[in-house]
Amino acid sequence: MSVQTLERRPTAHRPEPMPEPSRARSRCWPLALGALFCVATLYHWLQSRGHVTPAVFTDELMFSELARSVAEGEGLTVRGRDFLFPAVVPVLLQAPAWLAGGATAYGLAKVLNAVLGSGMSSRLFCALRDEAGLAYAVGSFYPTRRETSRLVLHIGTAPRNVSQAHDGMKRQLARLAEEPVPDDELERAKAAVTGAFDLDRRTNARQSFYLGFFELVGVGYAYISRYRDAIEAVTSADVQRVARRHLVDPAVVVVGPSILPSLAEAGGIPGA
Repeated sequence: MSVQTLERRPTAHRPEPMPEPSRARSRCWPLALGALFCVATLYHWLQSRGHVTPAVFTDELMFSELARSVAEGEGLTVRGRDFLFPAVVPVLLQAPAWLAGGATAYGLAKVLNAVLGSGMSSRLFCALRDEAGLAYAVGSFYPTRRETSRLVLHIGTAPRNVSQAHDGMKRQLARLAEEPVPDDELERAKAAVTGAFDLDRRTNARQSFYLGFFELVGVGYAYISRYRDAIEAVTSADVQRVARRHLVDPAVVVVGPSILPSLAEAGGIPGA
């Protein structure tokens, strides 16, 4: 009797199919994301109710204020009040800058403007009016704004003196970039800025104005107590550095009679 043996061949292993996610679980993800969005929106809305300024979401002013409070050892506070804020990395990165001190851009612009053309002892007034006799009204101004502002130099002169007046203004801008402001001149400029600020707050109305103004521009009403420090922190090197960087290639506008276009065509008023 013969016995026939059958050889068993190995069969390929087939992976078991992955279970398909249930439809209920698939529907949970959109609901979870929607709930997270609603919670985040509610959190920021509640957070904004604690702001006196109309800021709903954080910006560079809030980061700066928090960084200052961390640097001064007050923790995460805004205007002396505790402020729970989740994004702490920018705050910690900016805190060393507050510890190092130094002038702010706002204080720098105010002092530079005072040196250049604010008041009867400014450079534009002395050079173009007292020495050159080119004008009765000459000076500069830098208005305070929440966003970008501008430094404006102005002069009222006779049409025949336009080119000379333009050259004189350019010389004063170049002088700020090339030469450090002497210490005595810098101190006079600082005193003029802080003195004008103090004189302008003699009445309750003007004091209220500044409290509201600094609040609206985003630095907080308490900035009125830090204004003098911002001015006093400015150094001669700061003024020269800013002049080299920003007081270049100014826009020139000339308003006057028909003689002015011929001066511009002749190259007497570059940039006009």
